[in-house]
Amino acid sequence: MQVRPAADPGQLPALAQQVADVLAPLGERVGVSVATVYGGAPLGRQIDRLRRGVDIVVVDSVAALVDEVRAYSRKLRAKRP
Repeated sequence: MQVRPAADPGQLPALAQQVADVLAPLGERVGVSVATVYGGAPLGRQIDRLRRGVDIVVVDSVAALVDEVRAYSRKLRAKRP
């Protein structure tokens, strides 16, 4: 049995954004905030959004999210005196 991905990996950021676009108005009605985190977008802004607090995070892939956070963490460590 061959397992195929549900979507082309190149389409995952757009798919994550579509999911968030549907969830955000629903969340507003019940006081739930939604954020999207995906590769290719400025990570600093995404991290800032998460720091402000969010109830639901939509990501394009967990592996990509972990990679992005690690890269951001290395960048921060490099800036320390």
